[in-house]
Amino acid sequence: YFGVGTSPVVEQNFVLINVGGPKAGIVAFDLTNGKETWRATNDPPSYSSPVVCTVEGARLAVFFTRTGAVVLDPKTGDVRYQQRWRARMDASVNAATPLIIGNLAFFSTSYDTGALLLKLRKDGADEVWTDEKIMSNHYNTCVYHDGHLYGFDGRQEAGPSLRCVELKSKKVKWEKDLVGSGTMIVADG
Repeated sequence: YFGVGTSPVVEQNFVLINVGGPKAGIVAFDLTNGKETWRATNDPPSYSSPVVCTVEGARLAVFFTRTGAVVLDPKTGDVRYQQRWRARMDASVNAATPLIIGNLAFFSTSYDTGALLLKLRKDGADEVWTDEKIMSNHYNTCVYHDGHLYGFDGRQEAGPSLRCVELKSKKVKWEKDLVGSGTMIVADG
């Protein structure tokens, strides 16, 4: 719909990417020769980039496709968990990269959709909570520091606010209105 804005991720001998499309939503390519290794899902592409993490000793690839959250085995493409998490309106994108915090995966999107928190397991995931009101990242990914999420809440056209949210309680600790959009990093605490 909007094209593809994702970046691939390299995991061991594989290049994983949300190519997007029927029978080729997520595709793995051999790092050494470029040949296709496996395909998974029918999800369209997104602007979000995948991440890889280790949970309970198992490597997991976490994607935020145009359709929603996908957790899979990066070696085989076996889908361990999939949940629809996207805007109700078609003219929308999922752009923020999943944020991994220990064994938690935080997803956020705009367009009155909000945030999703999953607890990852080696064989899947469980929904911890969803909330339309605490953090709606349009394009930029939140950062996490000391129990708190920091991010831009709201669509960039409307002038998002900068927020600090306590992850555990989902409470908005502070907010600065109409600061515009931006990108953040955590540096040196």
